[in-house]
Amino acid sequence: MKGSRLVKPNGSVNMSDNSLKYLNCNSASCESTVKEKWNSSLKYPKKSGRHPRISGPSQNSPYARNSPRHERSRTEDPSVANFRKNKLLPVSSRLSMPGRSGLNSPVYSDADAWITDCIAEKPATKTSEGRWLAKKNKVPYLGSYQLIGDSLFVRFSDQILKSPAVIGANGKFCNGHCVSGQTISELDQRLSTEFALTNVMVLIGTNDFLRRSSFHEMQNDMKSLLNLLAYSSEKVVLLTVPPIPRLENTPGHWALWEKYNEWLKTLDNGTTIKVIDIVPLFMIKTRTPDLKAFESHMGFGGKRRVDLIHLNRLGLLRLHAELKKQLEIE
Repeated sequence: MKGSRLVKPNGSVNMSDNSLKYLNCNSASCESTVKEKWNSSLKYPKKSGRHPRISGPSQNSPYARNSPRHERSRTEDPSVANFRKNKLLPVSSRLSMPGRSGLNSPVYSDADAWITDCIAEKPATKTSEGRWLAKKNKVPYLGSYQLIGDSLFVRFSDQILKSPAVIGANGKFCNGHCVSGQTISELDQRLSTEFALTNVMVLIGTNDFLRRSSFHEMQNDMKSLLNLLAYSSEKVVLLTVPPIPRLENTPGHWALWEKYNEWLKTLDNGTTIKVIDIVPLFMIKTRTPDLKAFESHMGFGGKRRVDLIHLNRLGLLRLHAELKKQLEIE
């Protein structure tokens, strides 16, 4: 039977003892007879399935073979093995995988992709809804500012602030009021139903550009959001929208993006609203984003695709350092 483990029967002699001093004969014929009895006494297990563990000295026996699990991992395609291993990780670990490649990796282009919208179509389960409800009141903070926004802040909270995200009731990753794929109007609607904040930090708008929203639509949605925040927040820190390399060849994108960010900067009133321009952190020159700060690909297997939307760990670290500097956070 190929692949079965040879099991030493109870009461058999130990042939690893070459002296054979426990036998009553020392001749070569006697030794040959003992070996024949040993070979004839070896049996294959009759039971199917996993074989019992070998314990004690027999564990080092030349007849003990490695388990099929170990043999399979040596012959399996490494990419398949890594995919299977990563698939079993909890959500918080999968979200943090890009950071595991280390800061010295070249542009993080070889880093394992972060799972975001590629599994958004996965239906919510009772388990995921329960985890989301349990997590809803545990929101991410930077200093005294509660973070609200889209997947950029979901990743920032998970990788930098060590506040793990969960799969929400809509099947997307979320962390408090930071939800993957969220637009300005969707954030406004969310806060209008469940909201109790003091100081907030807002990073939102990337998905509005991806959905080809017009300047006036984004402007009106942002005004509505700020009006809502004005009633419940003592201070609002508003971040400009980072560049989106994936849209750099889209006609009219740069002009719209620059116009919207310039308008955002005019909202700074020096008291209740502070605007931090984070665009220079991710630009080499005008209309040339620094691709080292962005994820090159996302997803696994057949869902792996070009990203160039989300900040990778290097970009998130730049953002973290700038926010701490601007807000004087230790």
